Amino acid sequence: MNAHSGGRRAIRASGRIISASGRGSWLHTTPSSRSRCSSLHAVLRFYRCVPCRQEAPLLRELDSRTGNDMVLLGILFQDTDKAARNFIQEFNLKYPTLRDPKLATAIDYGVAGVPETFFIDAQGIIRHVDKGGLTRERLNEGLKKVGVPEL
Repeated sequence: MNAHSGGRRAIRASGRIISASGRGSWLHTTPSSRSRCSSLHAVLRFYRCVPCRQEAPLLRELDSRTGNDMVLLGILFQDTDKAARNFIQEFNLKYPTLRDPKLATAIDYGVAGVPETFFIDAQGIIRHVDKGGLTRERLNEGLKKVGVPEL
């Protein structure tokens, strides 16, 4: 199911797209990827490891082409650190992942279930929300709405 967000503003703290409260902590990141969180466009992905196995190669492909114009962030939703680390390692994922143990970030974004993907433009406006498993077509629909070239 796809949904248009109606142009809500993304939650930003210190220029980063995270929980307004800052209650999340990084599970998987590098210093360079953390600094990219304030870049122009963002794809923010709330997920659990097991249901998202089919999308992992697609997200890895998207992350391989992110750069100065976009950042991909994963937000762990009701999953264990061990499961997430195994998932990240199995699929060789490089994009940063945020722990959200009390679901503060998920609540801030109004996430009802996972997976949900938020496409945020350069002004910090949520332009598209995709609910459910991503396909290349659905991912490209969201990228197009924030002005990022399709895969």
